[in-house]
Formats: sequence, C-alpha cells, structure tokens
Amino acid sequence: MTFRISRMAPLLSLALVISAGAAETVHVTKLRLSRVVMYDAPNGNAIGDVEKEQYVAGSWTVAGEPQAGFIKLSGDGKVFWVKSLAIDTNKKVTTASECGVKIGGNVEKIGATRALGEGCK
Repeated sequence: MTFRISRMAPLLSLALVISAGAAETVHVTKLRLSRVVMYDAPNGNAIGDVEKEQYVAGSWTVAGEPQAGFIKLSGDGKVFWVKSLAIDTNKKVTTASECGVKIGGNVEKIGATRALGEGCK
C-alpha cells in the first residue's frame, strides 16, 4: 500500500498545482458604473467603453497587477485597463491608493471610493 501511494504522490502534487493555478483566475462579476471606459494603459488614452447593461458577467478576467488605480483586464480578445473602482471581481484585488483624486463636493468619503486616497499622505 505504501509503495502505491508513494508512486502516486508526484501525480497528486501535479494535479494540485494545476487546480490551484486554475482557481486563481479572477473574473469581473459586474460593472459598478453605468458606463466603464477602457484605456490602453493606466492613465492612458480611452480606447472604448461598455455600458453596464451590455456586460456579460465573467467575460473579463484580470490579466495583470493593478497600477495607479487601474486594473489590467483581458476579454473579447483584447487587453485593456479600467479604473479599479468601476468593477467588482469574484476575488479580492488589492490596488494601491490613487492620490490627488477629487470627487464632487466636499465629501471626504462616499460609497464608491475603492483605493481613492486611502493611503495618501
């Protein structure tokens, strides 16, 4: 019995590594804004937009590390960036604070302030 388990150990560890890699895919579950603008780079040029009603949940996946308040996504054969506050994902995605952002009015914090000035000095 011990011999059989020891022969299967490499196969089991390979299966765990493969399943762990597949489990790490982060999908966009919904858009938080009525219209989400897609950019070619963080703080780059707008290359398109998607209306909230047009988005199909799970069709975009996170394709890279967040930068400057933007998240790199892939979907529909394209790679693009969107503001981190504009989307919800199936897993937590940690972004750096986006400093110097002004939200209308004198309100310090409002509902959709993900990564807006929280870590700024």
